[in-house]
Amino acid sequence: QHWSDEDCLNAIGDLFLAIGHSFTHFEDLADYTDLEHFRRDCTWPFHSVVMYSDSYEEFKKRLDNVENFFLYARKQNQIGIKRALELCELEVMEAKEKGFNTSINRSILESCFNLYSEKLGSLEQLDIPGILGEIEKDIEGQECLPLEQWTPSFKQTVVPILLAEVAAVWIIIESKDVLNIKKKIEPHCVQILCILRLLGVDNLEKGVPKHFAQVLTGQGKSVIFGLLGAVIALTGNKANVVCYSRYLALRDKMAFDNFFELFSRFQIKNEINYQTFDNIVFDSLKLIVDNTEESMNSVMTDLILNKLHPQSIRVPENHSTPVLLIDEVDVFFSDDFYGKTYNPCVNIGMPALREIQPKLWEIVEGGLYEKSIVKEKVRDFITEILKDEKYAEFKTFIANTNSLFEQHLEIMVSNAISVSKQKNESVWFIERYKIDFYGLICCRNSLGIYSSTTYNNYYNIFNYFRLKKENFDDKYYINYGYLKLGYGSLSYANLPLRYNSILGVSGTLMTLDESEKTAMKNYGIKTMSAMPSFFGERKLVFKSTEHFIVQDSESNWHSKIFDHILENIKHNRAVLVFFDTDIEVKAFEEKYRGNINRLYVLIGNEESSAMEWRINEAGVSQTVTLATRAM
Repeated sequence: QHWSDEDCLNAIGDLFLAIGHSFTHFEDLADYTDLEHFRRDCTWPFHSVVMYSDSYEEFKKRLDNVENFFLYARKQNQIGIKRALELCELEVMEAKEKGFNTSINRSILESCFNLYSEKLGSLEQLDIPGILGEIEKDIEGQECLPLEQWTPSFKQTVVPILLAEVAAVWIIIESKDVLNIKKKIEPHCVQILCILRLLGVDNLEKGVPKHFAQVLTGQGKSVIFGLLGAVIALTGNKANVVCYSRYLALRDKMAFDNFFELFSRFQIKNEINYQTFDNIVFDSLKLIVDNTEESMNSVMTDLILNKLHPQSIRVPENHSTPVLLIDEVDVFFSDDFYGKTYNPCVNIGMPALREIQPKLWEIVEGGLYEKSIVKEKVRDFITEILKDEKYAEFKTFIANTNSLFEQHLEIMVSNAISVSKQKNESVWFIERYKIDFYGLICCRNSLGIYSSTTYNNYYNIFNYFRLKKENFDDKYYINYGYLKLGYGSLSYANLPLRYNSILGVSGTLMTLDESEKTAMKNYGIKTMSAMPSFFGERKLVFKSTEHFIVQDSESNWHSKIFDHILENIKHNRAVLVFFDTDIEVKAFEEKYRGNINRLYVLIGNEESSAMEWRINEAGVSQTVTLATRAM
């Protein structure tokens, strides 16, 4: 397959970075008696990626696998199952001391893990079709039951077997570039323990309890949810994997799409959905119109334009609910979601408004800010354009919904005047906007991410005009030319209440405060797990009285951060500095960029390729990455 010049250049850069990252593992040389074997093990995986990748996308995926091999798989045996279980028990004891309701049955977990290991070993000589045949035999005759009806016997005998079969398929596709050095990439025993804990194998009661687990940063939450989702789907259940970040949800979906596709005979790919919190709320607003499922936006548009009779609409019947898998549970409990509402709206594109809204901006930019006069001039303009037959539909719309349009015209005029009058001031409805790489107006949301689907009345439209200045392009009614109608508010906090089965992971579960623990109980979260590190006992110790420092000015705050950065760079460490917003990141960057050699910024608004590159670089020695809390 022909590669473009851009793909070739990107591949060369990616390859250099990956090889550079692998240099940190030269310490393994001490384990070799033959230098030639060491050279082979260090270079052949990269050679395999270069020689056998048919596209840049495949090249990048395989290269990531090789990087993960050097980062994690070579440390696969750092701790075994017995040590992992010991550390799990220690984490459970610490969790109890912090007020969490949790327990662990070590003997059952060890027995289930051994069953998993034995089955995995028995599959080593099989190819993927052979493993799928084993799955078919094992699920044949098994009744498809929701998680709340799983028996202890099913959890302790069938689940470990299915997990081993799913893992065996994953191992084959992940290990293709390290097999030539007689190595393989396997899920770590800690990851398998986490899945077994989440599926309640050591719980002797019927059903899978609602369960949250702490999985440390960089310890494979994506792999845990990928394998977990596959097991859930193979048992006849649906899984909704939900995350706060569109980038992370899309990344994980793309990472596992091909894996799920391998199970096509079981049709699990359609049963596992990767979504954001907003997606899952929006998807709940489906209606049935003439026996066809339609989005609320579509229904609202047709109702407003008199294309739909209300009597043809009905609410869909309740079917079995999916299993809710929440990634980054701690973010869900943050102020950005818990206690906030999702406020859906529909933008109804109208050709006439593509003329009216730029005209309104032209009027106020001429220095006319008296609202009543502005509205009078806009109405005169509307009267004039309605003489044109091509705006007949808009003429009918105004005739039928005049009071509705007048309400929105009032808001449009008010927003246009505010943006024009205060365009040089530091006010929220000016600072939050920018035009992105694709020419779309974007508003910064509460997470600090610029989004073309976040709206504040009609400020988006007039900030687009302000920033673009000329040669306006509505981009199919995204930038302007629409009527914005909201249709209610839905509480994020109520979202989990619709699910019978909830499983979640987070990197910082043990730091939840009392109100967040209370919220867990309200959702029926009966237990939690705190998984140990791949590399053994954690060395990180945070003492709030010693490690939390308050400065009396922003300047001193910046200076203190810079001192900490320099101290860590001296020890050849990578440094991550998290700020609340992108504005704070930029303020620090402008002040100290000239004093730090390898300084990168990560605020979540970068193109996906740039974001991925900076994330990969964040762990490189003496690299400093400034990031927002959303990252």
